[in-house]
Amino acid sequence: MDSGKKLREAEYFLKTLQQISFNNRDELHYNLSAFLSAWRSILDIMLYDFAELYRIGQTRENNISDYEFDLVARATQNTRALDFIKWWRQKERSFHNERLKELKKSLF
Repeated sequence: MDSGKKLREAEYFLKTLQQISFNNRDELHYNLSAFLSAWRSILDIMLYDFAELYRIGQTRENNISDYEFDLVARATQNTRALDFIKWWRQKERSFHNERLKELKKSLF
């Protein structure tokens, strides 16, 4: 699953950020940007991973949304996919605020 790789990438940049001197603004900026990019894409990639796992009919070449995922899961009565998208939406809502607060604490 590609979301696992993306999670490890985000963890790498978070660890790197914690080791950077605040005097080195460029290095801090570049690594923060890389962390945020990796961090933000974890749930998006997870949506593709589970679309493939539950055979939703969408591939990585498609631009699948949670709405489309939900529609297909309902149409096919795929209860595991429906459970996943419900969980995913809850995480999507809470992910941003909680993680940004943690990041601020760990960096400052």
